[in-house]
Amino acid sequence: MPTLGMPDRPHLDSFRRQARALQRAVRAGDPDAVARLARHHPDGMPDDASGFQLSGAQLVVAREYGFASWPRLARYLETVAEHG
Repeated sequence: MPTLGMPDRPHLDSFRRQARALQRAVRAGDPDAVARLARHHPDGMPDDASGFQLSGAQLVVAREYGFASWPRLARYLETVAEHG
């Protein structure tokens, strides 16, 4: 179930920036970022947060918008861009 609403004009670059920001926040131990990770990532918080990968952050962002994976979110955004 999505926890965030899709923006009016979604663009993949904005979602990439969100994922990168989430990755940095998790690595820094930000409590809000850790809670987002716990809520949306199947593996939860890694033992070593300094090694949290971008792909994990991308998965969390995709799931927050109601998509099962980052590739599905990307395909949706490509379709929106193509068909308006």
